[in-house]
Amino acid sequence: MRTDRILHHFAGSAVATLVALSALLMAVPSWGLWGVLAAALAGLGKEALNGRGTGTIEPSDVFWTLSGAGPVMALWLIWG
Repeated sequence: MRTDRILHHFAGSAVATLVALSALLMAVPSWGLWGVLAAALAGLGKEALNGRGTGTIEPSDVFWTLSGAGPVMALWLIWG
């Protein structure tokens, strides 16, 4: 697995976890979905930056960023 994919996965996991935990502590309904949405936006935002000349545009990077939110989504479905 390429290092870039691993980094995207961990970044998505970190973003999803932080946002979901913040939403959970504030008693926001659907806290897990907010975490997944934040990870998706982070992946799309990074690709938008790449499109402005800071890197290479790779649509699969959005998938790998979003894949990091999988455990957060699973916890939400089980616990939420």
